[in-house]
Amino acid sequence: TSGAWVVPLPRKHWAPMACAPGVVAGEAAEAQGDPAKLTMVAYNMLGNQLAFGAIPWVMVVPSDLSSQALNWDSVRDRLSAEYKEHFHKNMQTGAYLAFRRLWGRDLSTQEAFDQAVGRSGEVQAWWAGADTLGYTGPGGESRTCRTLHGLLLELVQGQEGRDPALAARIFAHLEEADAEVFCWEKRGRRIFDTVTNWRQWPSDVGTSATTLGKQPRTSVDTGDSAAAFLDGGLESAVRGYFSAIGLPPGEHPDVIVLSEYDVHETSAETPSLDYLDDGQRRSFPEAMAALGYYAILFESPKRDRAGLGIFARSDKFAPPGDAAPGHQGGGRLVHVPPCSGAQVSTEI
Repeated sequence: TSGAWVVPLPRKHWAPMACAPGVVAGEAAEAQGDPAKLTMVAYNMLGNQLAFGAIPWVMVVPSDLSSQALNWDSVRDRLSAEYKEHFHKNMQTGAYLAFRRLWGRDLSTQEAFDQAVGRSGEVQAWWAGADTLGYTGPGGESRTCRTLHGLLLELVQGQEGRDPALAARIFAHLEEADAEVFCWEKRGRRIFDTVTNWRQWPSDVGTSATTLGKQPRTSVDTGDSAAAFLDGGLESAVRGYFSAIGLPPGEHPDVIVLSEYDVHETSAETPSLDYLDDGQRRSFPEAMAALGYYAILFESPKRDRAGLGIFARSDKFAPPGDAAPGHQGGGRLVHVPPCSGAQVSTEI
C-alpha cells in the first residue's frame, strides 16, 4: 500500500548515508535547524502501470456503496480471481498493459471495444459479447474472460436480488476515482505535495480543504478543488493515498525515498506538470531539483523499470560526485544501473 513514514534519526546514523553495498550518497553537510536529527520520508508511490482504479486490490469503494451490496465480499473475491487469471499480466494478448486497461472499461458493445483498442493491432484479443473478451491461450485454444463492468452487473446483489443499478453506481465511482485519483495529471501533483510537505491534503472524512504550508490546489491546476473532490465521494481514496505525513507546515523532509518510482522520465502517461504553481511544467525530478533535492535513481531490472528514487536536500548533504559541498544547484542525478545489490560497486 502507498503511504509515508517520517523517521527522525540521530545524527550519528546519517553521516555518511549508505544506500547499498559499495554505494555512498555523499557525506552529510552541516545540518540546518536541529543538527541532531534527520527527517526521512519513505513512500510507496505505486508504479504507474498499477495506478489503475479498477484493479481489485487498488480500487476504493466507499462503504455507503459497498454496504448496499449484500454479497460484496464474494463479489470482490470473484473480481480478484478473474482479474488475476486473465488481466494482470496476460502475455498471450500482445500488449498486456493495454489489455489490462480493458478490464476497467465498459465494453458492452463491439463499438466500445473497437474504440478502446484502436487500430494498432497491438492487443491480440477480440470482442466475444457484452463485456466479454476472447484471446488465444498458450496451447492455441480460445479463451474468454469477463470485464469488471460485466461482472458487477452480473453479480451485485441488493435487497431484492440482482441489482444492476447499484452495480452501475459502483462502476461509475470506480471510473471517477481512476480519473481523479490515479491519473498522473492529478496523482503526480498530490504525490509531490505529500512527500515534500509542499501542501497537505485533507486526511479526515468531511474535512474541508486544509491549508497547511500552501493553499490547496485550485481548479486552475488540478481541475478540481479539494472541497469539490471531497464532495464527489472520493474522500476515502484521498485519505488512503495522500494523507499528510505529519511534519509542521512548510518543513521539507531531509531525505525522501520513493519505492515503485517509475516517473524519472516523462512519457505520455506521466507528462511534465506544474508542480510548483509557477506556470512552468517540469518532470518529477526537475520539480524536486527546484526544491533543492539531489536525486539518486536505482533502476529495476524488470520490464516496468519501477525502481527506487532517493532524494536528499542539498542544504544538508554534500552532493554526490565531484561537486563541492554546499552546492545549491540540486537535481544532480546519480544513476545506478539494474543489477543485484552484491554487484553494485560504483562509488558516487
